[in-house]
Amino acid sequence: MVDDFIKGIASALKGMGYPIYTEEMPMGFIRPCFTVRADKISSSQALGGYIKQRCIFIVEYYGTNEEHDGAVHGKNHGAEELEPLVYDALRVVRASGKAYRAVSLGSQKKSQITTGNISSNVEGVGGILAFTAEYVRFIKDMGADAVMSRLYEV
Repeated sequence: MVDDFIKGIASALKGMGYPIYTEEMPMGFIRPCFTVRADKISSSQALGGYIKQRCIFIVEYYGTNEEHDGAVHGKNHGAEELEPLVYDALRVVRASGKAYRAVSLGSQKKSQITTGNISSNVEGVGGILAFTAEYVRFIKDMGADAVMSRLYEV
């Protein structure tokens, strides 16, 4: 299900015309670009036999720097003009055929890339704009009793 959300977020961002990396970023990646990754997934019991699942995703925008000689793709949006566009794209995301509205959206400017437990300063990139988007979904709890009762319903 997390992969469905990542695909939905990538699909929502596609209209901006930048490359979108959902796996690891390759060496020599094209800028400007987006990365999409899951941050935290948590589940808790809800009323009525449902499980409440909170899914938090990180979307990062890597801009370009005029002094950098690397590959540049299309127009480089400034953080001020890009931020509302990304908020609009993340507000409602489709995953597994359903639309999910973000319960929280946030952004911050960063100067470091963090992968796993490793952080490094950004060299040659005109800053990173990081967005967090949280989506909540409810899943019917199909515990052992429910599965067994369905097996015997004939």
